[in-house]
Amino acid sequence: MVSVNPTTRTILIAALLIGAGACGATDRPTEAVFRVDTLASGARVASNSGPGAWAGPEGRPWRLEQLERFGGREDTAASFSTILDLEFGPDSMIYLADLPGTEVDVYSIGGALVRSFGRAGEGPGELGRIGAIGFLSEAVVGVSDAELRRLSFFSRTGDFIRSTPLDFSPGRFRLGTGRFLGRRYADLTQFASRSRRNGRLLVTYPYIGLKAAPNDRGGAAPDSIVVERWTPEAGAARSRGRVVSGSPAPFSARQVLAVATDPALLVARGDEYRVHRISVEGDTLLTFGRDVAPSPLGPEDTDSVAAWAERARARGSYPRVYPMVDRVVEDELGNAWIWRKTAEGAVVDIFDQEGRFLGTLESPPISESGPPPSFRDAKVAMVSSDEFGVPVVTTYRVDRLGGASLVMRRRSLVGVRTAGGPGGWRGGCIGP
Repeated sequence: MVSVNPTTRTILIAALLIGAGACGATDRPTEAVFRVDTLASGARVASNSGPGAWAGPEGRPWRLEQLERFGGREDTAASFSTILDLEFGPDSMIYLADLPGTEVDVYSIGGALVRSFGRAGEGPGELGRIGAIGFLSEAVVGVSDAELRRLSFFSRTGDFIRSTPLDFSPGRFRLGTGRFLGRRYADLTQFASRSRRNGRLLVTYPYIGLKAAPNDRGGAAPDSIVVERWTPEAGAARSRGRVVSGSPAPFSARQVLAVATDPALLVARGDEYRVHRISVEGDTLLTFGRDVAPSPLGPEDTDSVAAWAERARARGSYPRVYPMVDRVVEDELGNAWIWRKTAEGAVVDIFDQEGRFLGTLESPPISESGPPPSFRDAKVAMVSSDEFGVPVVTTYRVDRLGGASLVMRRRSLVGVRTAGGPGGWRGGCIGP
């Protein structure tokens, strides 16, 4: 790390925590400390300790209020197999791609199918397999094609406009990671560097990188950055995770990546609470995180790790704590949402654009293998699964001036879900 005479800015946020006793939090820190060090390279390092800015005298905790929910085994009007990506449109419709990924289905927020466009094939307006969906403007929808290696553009009503070839395979790292950012498209891809030596083909360890390509005529030239893939084996000493026959132990720390605006890459490792924002030119712009201890595995999860070790006939040390970072997503305002697990359930830590920790929300149900949530106009759409493993789409309003609870509303239930209600969880006061 290059650090010569760094400039430091420290902000103390008094946390009065009115009513904290009701949440059983009287022993929590009473001050939120936010510190920013500017290194000689120009990179900023933001560190946070304490309960977060929401706990301050002028803090206003956010809340998520459920709007609608559709899909699942019982919904015959909206039945999905594997949702590849979804995008909240400027018309408040949900633009969604389900397997086999050859068309875009447009649903109302209540789950009514409004229209579909695209079809299987390789010709104009045809799709091989959708990797990501996004909007260039309020009138133009962009679709990345993971199979045909191109971007296709449609009007919002579904009329085909044109296609643009790509020099890489979008969605090769994971479907749903691509983002349309103005006149550029950015996605994560996976590749290996190969060279011959003494007649042998040497394959280096796979790398994961961010590729940015023009998505319109006259766009900027393609650019890319490369980040070495971090694996549980590389961090076994710290994460206490192992890989046997290519299968990582449950709850092993892993590398977490997401595409952010500008474009940029958000990179984190599960064994430490630090997230790095890297520009497409390869410069680290901001590193932020929290001073928080890892959460020990709950009894059921401890048993699942032990069962895995027995099946794999593996020996050694295995995870005893949950990963510090499980998922990173950027909302429409540039705030970072960091998912992580605790023994009590999943939570979301929220940071602003400067890396300041705002506070924590209880996480609503979300699929670990599904596409990232889609934010637009203070709303968010998330993919989860019902008890049968069938995908479900749920939309929420992000109340950035409300209380700290997670308010759920189902077709048959209105109000705050309690621990004894459907699903067995509730919103409420969340600690650091």
